[in-house]
Amino acid sequence: AGIQPAYVTCRPYLFADVTRDYLADFPEGPLFMAQDGLGGIPSRVTETKRDVFSQMAQVHGMSLEVAYGNALTDACAYAQAGVPAASTYLIGKNAGQGCPGYPAPVGLESYVDHLNELDLVRR
Repeated sequence: AGIQPAYVTCRPYLFADVTRDYLADFPEGPLFMAQDGLGGIPSRVTETKRDVFSQMAQVHGMSLEVAYGNALTDACAYAQAGVPAASTYLIGKNAGQGCPGYPAPVGLESYVDHLNELDLVRR
């Protein structure tokens, strides 16, 4: 589809194997993780992810076109990075909820079902 998926988490590298196992059924793409244990502190998650998005653009030449997440911090990081709400998808208990001051993202019941709809899941 001309899109390079990338995965961003504030989990520290200690959890890299578990995270890669979770992503095994998703399209292949680089995994960006917190550089230290402080990135996952709830008060720093939005800032940490925004910094990663900036690094993705400046260092790797990647642009954030479509975004997926499961937390309100994800919704805030994506909104503050300029990803339109119509291109932002949240799953789970925060599905359809947005960051204060920004439009709400699209709510999803299942990532895999959504990716199947887009025909992007590895077979």
